[in-house]
Amino acid sequence: WSHNNWIYLGKDVNGINGWQAAINTVGLDEGSNYTIVAVAKDLAGNMDADVKFNAIVDATQPWLTVDPITSPVRDSAVTITWEGGDDLTGLDHYSLECSVNNGAFSSLEASLPASTTSYQMAASEAQLIVFKLTAYDKSGNKTEQLAPVYTDGYEFENSYIYPLYIFDD
Repeated sequence: WSHNNWIYLGKDVNGINGWQAAINTVGLDEGSNYTIVAVAKDLAGNMDADVKFNAIVDATQPWLTVDPITSPVRDSAVTITWEGGDDLTGLDHYSLECSVNNGAFSSLEASLPASTTSYQMAASEAQLIVFKLTAYDKSGNKTEQLAPVYTDGYEFENSYIYPLYIFDD
């Protein structure tokens, strides 16, 4: 075997929840040049192994670009559109939440397929809607973007204009 820099990753002695061992990749370079070897041994001493070549270490957040939504929305629905991706492991899914009129964020969709690039929701007059879109890659890394929009008839407090109101702490 030409690879001699082995790192012990862990051991599982209780298969009740499926045989697994946590892998800590802190300090390892990103890339697909790793090999993982899993060795199984039963109480009788029988052993078997499985090898995964080109295992990927991915600590980089996926990228996400949300298209601006023209306000005020005068229709009975608002559509958010976006693009996302991940260069190493690929996207796993998106989650989408929204806040209406400064309320708490609530889930619209917890697991949108990675191929999804838009979502439409019903809207009423005089609403301030803030979408929170989160992209997850297959390594569990995530990134999120906010997308604010207001509907016809919404009045901002303290005479703020829209961008200052949303992003002013």
